[in-house]
Amino acid sequence: MAINNINSALNGLSNKTSSAKTSKQDATSESSSSSVGKGTVAQDTVKLTDQAMSLSRLQQKISDAPVTDDNKVATIKAAIERGDYKINADRVANKMLAQESALFGDNE
Repeated sequence: MAINNINSALNGLSNKTSSAKTSKQDATSESSSSSVGKGTVAQDTVKLTDQAMSLSRLQQKISDAPVTDDNKVATIKAAIERGDYKINADRVANKMLAQESALFGDNE
């Protein structure tokens, strides 16, 4: 699903950022210890863009959202048990085509 691809990309970016921070912190620690005698210590700062903060909030909302709608599942289950559940094949096909078009573009 497209959301999973976004999460994977964001997680990969997060992992790369963490590794870069760790490497930079190690380098800063080494330079700090060598400059302690001099009395000056370089300090790094990080400022996230509005877009990065927005993506971070969006990722948090996605991870907090339930994977399934329990009420909808219960309603459909009850309809199946009663024999009232009807599948609209045209609607299913149209939704599948719309999703494919959204993911891969319009090939027409």
